Amino acid sequence: MAGNMKIIREALNLIWHESRKFYHGQIPGFFTPYRSIRDTAITLSTPLCAPIILGFLTVCCTALTAMALLLYAVSYAFGKAAALLGASTLSRTVQDTAELSLVVGGVGLVLIPSLALATLISLPAGMLSIFTRLAASLCSLAGAEQKQEKQLEMQPI
Repeated sequence: MAGNMKIIREALNLIWHESRKFYHGQIPGFFTPYRSIRDTAITLSTPLCAPIILGFLTVCCTALTAMALLLYAVSYAFGKAAALLGASTLSRTVQDTAELSLVVGGVGLVLIPSLALATLISLPAGMLSIFTRLAASLCSLAGAEQKQEKQLEMQPI
């Protein structure tokens, strides 16, 4: 069990660090001006695409959690039966499988409500992001124009 937990912990740490690196490099902030037409198109499509994708992930996570918990129940029963019949090596292997599937099921039980909540929040957050980024872009343009006017005034003729 300790070896399984170490592998799971290392995998979760890797996922966490890689997703943070991707997020900080690719995902714009809530009040970040639009950087390009592609960035604008992505932000405009977010209120439609994000709930659909997150809903799909919620359904997939629910199905995988159900399968993991079913595998746990079957493995646990099979492992106990193997232990009663004296097959200790098989029993230990099957019990390790049961423990791992229980961990996967537990993680899924945490992720399901989190993904469902993210699905519900993504539509209003996406809509709000459109307007906050538009306001930031307009402020950025206004500031750039004022800066350009000051530079033109300061240049000698």
